[in-house]
Amino acid sequence: MIILTPAQMNQLDAYAVNELKIPGIVLMEHAAMATVQKVMDMLEGVSKPMVVLFVGTGNNGGDGFAIARLLDNKGVKPLIYLFGDPDKIKGDARVNLDICVAMGLTPIVYRPEQKDECIRKVQESDLAVDALLGTGYVGALRQPVDEAIRILNGYAKKVLSVDIPSGVNGTTGRVETEAVKACETVTFCCPKPGLCVYPGREMAGCVTVAPIQIPKSAVERMNSKMFYIDEDLVKDWLPVRKINGNKGDYGRVTVTTGTGGMTGAAILVAKAAYRTGSGLVYMLTDPCNMPVLETAAIEAVKVPVASDSEEDLDGIREFLDKQDCVVIGPGMGNNERTGRIVRYFLARGGNLVLDADGLNVLADRTDWLKQSDCNIVITPHPGEMSRLCGKSIEDVQKDRLGTAFDFAKKTGVTVVLKGAGTVICTPDVQMINSTGCPGMSVAGSGDVLSGMIGSLIGQGLPVLKACALGVYLHGLAGEYAEVKFTEYGVTASDIIDMIPSAYKGIGRNYIRPEGRFDLTCT
Repeated sequence: MIILTPAQMNQLDAYAVNELKIPGIVLMEHAAMATVQKVMDMLEGVSKPMVVLFVGTGNNGGDGFAIARLLDNKGVKPLIYLFGDPDKIKGDARVNLDICVAMGLTPIVYRPEQKDECIRKVQESDLAVDALLGTGYVGALRQPVDEAIRILNGYAKKVLSVDIPSGVNGTTGRVETEAVKACETVTFCCPKPGLCVYPGREMAGCVTVAPIQIPKSAVERMNSKMFYIDEDLVKDWLPVRKINGNKGDYGRVTVTTGTGGMTGAAILVAKAAYRTGSGLVYMLTDPCNMPVLETAAIEAVKVPVASDSEEDLDGIREFLDKQDCVVIGPGMGNNERTGRIVRYFLARGGNLVLDADGLNVLADRTDWLKQSDCNIVITPHPGEMSRLCGKSIEDVQKDRLGTAFDFAKKTGVTVVLKGAGTVICTPDVQMINSTGCPGMSVAGSGDVLSGMIGSLIGQGLPVLKACALGVYLHGLAGEYAEVKFTEYGVTASDIIDMIPSAYKGIGRNYIRPEGRFDLTCT
């Protein structure tokens, strides 16, 4: 699904109005109609429903006025609170305000002395509609909007936000001070990045993307390189299995291992690669690990290497030349040995997935990435990303998409920044994943992902598609595991065991657990 930034959405609106000659008031009307449909769905079964609308002075408020009069036409009596100076309302928003006044739906201009009465009205209502601020708002909140948000969050039974929860940055998903916590959000034409990354994603509740009669061709004209990774995007990317295929047709993946009690991570990588469809998985290992690996990773082929010296690694050059992807880092330790192995493979070329200590050894050596001819995927968690880019973890999390994109442009690698709402960035493309759940916050989950991505690259998928399908399947497998074991009992091995179920779930209308973030198109 295509994502448009607030700036791109403004450009699209301007194109629709100026070039396609669609009046802005028509776009606003369709936005209101779509929102009213969601309101009526949320009020189903409620007799004589009461709806209170909190509106601002911009176009988001204009949507609110249009929603109010359409609700009135359906027999739902709305109560409108205007937070701001009515003299500031202009254009299409002013037209809808004037219609409301003519219909006897004159807004109450909020004053601080009315707070108790306003709270009472919100408590009495069956639903509150947030039409205070749109996707373009940035910065700290000002009075009286901040007061409005506190009232909605503190006293409303249910909140539906129009386009985006007020207070959420539409580009980064950041919340500077506070934001509306919505049950549902109706956004228009395309999702915005701030709805897809946390904390904005959490504030939005379930998101519905509603059309407002802007043609698909106009959206495509924006040439957006930002995408939401959902089933529709990845369903046609599953590797093809030939009826007469053999193990050599489905990729050779090599996993490097650590030493001295650190082999578990590499074992998870190898098992995940097999479950994702690899035909052959090899484990490059110190001979001391052989007894453990022979019993814990029986399907993998072990390749003992006496040392990490370039001479010993060159001794298996013919073997390495046949590998489709190498996964380096999980369980290896942040030490000189790992650094030598990483540098050796960066100099060889080919497809590399770097994770965990394979990234930690690069914290002060990111120039190695820029100098390499490899197709490189890095899969950092926020802490590893912090060390790579020199930002604090807090700053990484404040703008996950921007941080990953900047690093991808700087180094030329594909960045898979793990976490809730995993993001993928190349120097040209940005993606945000839709799947995943709290139960996946467990040691080894990231090792599983690196094995899955390595497997898909090995099976011949282009790197970006392999990453997108990998994170989607990984999150979906985690959701299946959480359903079976609860969010408290999932292990990394459980996620691996659910990878086949995730494959089966694609195309079968899998229903997300109740209350989980979801984003759908109408």
